[in-house]
Amino acid sequence: MSIPNTETTATSDEATPLTTEQSGKGGTQRRTAVRWKLFLLLLVLVSVNYIDRGSISVALPIIQKEFNLPPELVGLLLSAFFWTYALMQVPVGWLIDKFGPRKVMTASCLGWGAATAASGMAGGFLSMFIARLGIGVTEAGGDAGRRQAQCHLDAQVRTRPRRHHP
Repeated sequence: MSIPNTETTATSDEATPLTTEQSGKGGTQRRTAVRWKLFLLLLVLVSVNYIDRGSISVALPIIQKEFNLPPELVGLLLSAFFWTYALMQVPVGWLIDKFGPRKVMTASCLGWGAATAASGMAGGFLSMFIARLGIGVTEAGGDAGRRQAQCHLDAQVRTRPRRHHP
């Protein structure tokens, strides 16, 4: 059993794989930089995402003092993100299957920015709690979309033939 060669000539439009590659000389497929641009964009997104997740722990003593929060409310504030993040993984995965990773990740990044801005403008526990819930919901979309895009890139790489040395 052999794997289809995506770097050979295509005989018809049906045989042309749906990849980020374009036809070069002689009908052969050549690589483009699109996948690396997507990789770098996703790398920046994930890096900022992880920094954002941990940033509240750094700012928490100041937030606790400014809002005069007891330890119980601090615990709720910290868990607000993680509960919504965990609960939204499956629904966001369904949305990605229905609308595609590009649309869901775009909406997720816009919502994530709005929720992060709302947390910066929070005037008390309730507004900060709602903002943290929003951050959890929207970051779930970013991670699920990133995984879907990564699977697509991995599938393209897996379809290329490998040279086996005896």
